[in-house]
Amino acid sequence: MKTKINFGIAIFILACSFSSVAQMTAYANIYAEVIAPIGIGKSTDLTINQTIVDQKSVSGTAASFSVKGSSLNTFDVTLPKEVFTINNGVGNMTVGNFTTSVVPANTLQNNASIISINATLNVSGTRTAGNYGAQNPFQVTLNYN
Repeated sequence: MKTKINFGIAIFILACSFSSVAQMTAYANIYAEVIAPIGIGKSTDLTINQTIVDQKSVSGTAASFSVKGSSLNTFDVTLPKEVFTINNGVGNMTVGNFTTSVVPANTLQNNASIISINATLNVSGTRTAGNYGAQNPFQVTLNYN
């Protein structure tokens, strides 16, 4: 009888030890990094200087923007997809095909970067000499990756 009780207690203890191993608890800490918001400011406008009247397609002096944010973070640049009309009160031309170059390449070094943006001026037909300008500025949007 004593052997049956000892055997029963041994099975009970063994069963309890397996159930305690089946349920374990682990803990993890919580960390967060807060980065500076990305900012952009215009340094120079896009300027296409001294275009000859009968040229059909011309690129100009790039607009430049300074970018501020958290160092070593990367970002995307969104450029206009639409074509802008510029005029001098007498005639119109269009500007489109916006392109960009970023130094250093889409990465903030020492919390800063420079973006250059260029576009193509499309001259259709004969245009009168004069200064042409857009009614509205073009928009450049930045987002952290």
